Amino acid sequence: MGDEGDYLEGFECAMFVDESDQPSTVDYTFQGGVTVKITEHPRHMQHIASSEQQVLWGSALTLSRFLSKNRDHLQGRKILELGAGCGLVGLVCALNMHRCPNHKKGFVMLTDGQKETVDRFEKTLQQNDFTKLSNGMYTIGDNKEDSGNTNTVDVATEHLWWGEQEAEKHKNTHGKYNLIVGSSVTYTHEGISPLLQTISALLEEG
Repeated sequence: MGDEGDYLEGFECAMFVDESDQPSTVDYTFQGGVTVKITEHPRHMQHIASSEQQVLWGSALTLSRFLSKNRDHLQGRKILELGAGCGLVGLVCALNMHRCPNHKKGFVMLTDGQKETVDRFEKTLQQNDFTKLSNGMYTIGDNKEDSGNTNTVDVATEHLWWGEQEAEKHKNTHGKYNLIVGSSVTYTHEGISPLLQTISALLEEG
């Protein structure tokens, strides 16, 4: 067996905060020219980050690339992102819908179980040129003062706990969605059942 120090090697940097642990704003560009600005902490902090820290997981990038490659399938969708975290996937959906030629009006709902995370969505949306409307939603399009304009894509944010009861409350207010997206949303067995209950309650049939 090796010395105890062999097993602890490499963990010291995770226990102390230095300049490399500070957040930075990164531009992510995808197929079709969509660029999303995300303020994030370094990826080496993904397993120790608190709710006050944003870390972008690799799975969010993979899903964002897939959605950008197939953006024609996003046209006119009403999309829900679960466990949005940094909000990358939802914003990729919104911006791809907006860039589609002759696109239909779209809608994206960004949700997360951490209230601190939801509160940060406002900054993320604003740094990606979304305008906040009087009804609390955000929009991007030819007429930012009119969220009913067919050339716009609207985005809303909400704190959402998973489970049948909370999902029913959300459905009563916002209705169902024809596309639900999420990446690395849970890594515990206990989270699977409420996640499936939420999807079942909020996803349209067909």
